[in-house]
Amino acid sequence: MLFESATTSPVSGVAIIVGLSIFSLGFVLIVRAIINYGAYIRELRHIRTAKRDAEKPYQEL
Repeated sequence: MLFESATTSPVSGVAIIVGLSIFSLGFVLIVRAIINYGAYIRELRHIRTAKRDAEKPYQEL
């Protein structure tokens, strides 16, 4: 009943569309932030591995 009353008015329809758009945009931004954080962690791991490998010849002396 609430959905029917919300969709009968054009203003309510626009509000629903705008609300869903904002919600989906927020969801996309959260997913992108998670992906970027994963890439950042992988990059730190590569840097740490490269530093450790660069120090190995000196540690063997």
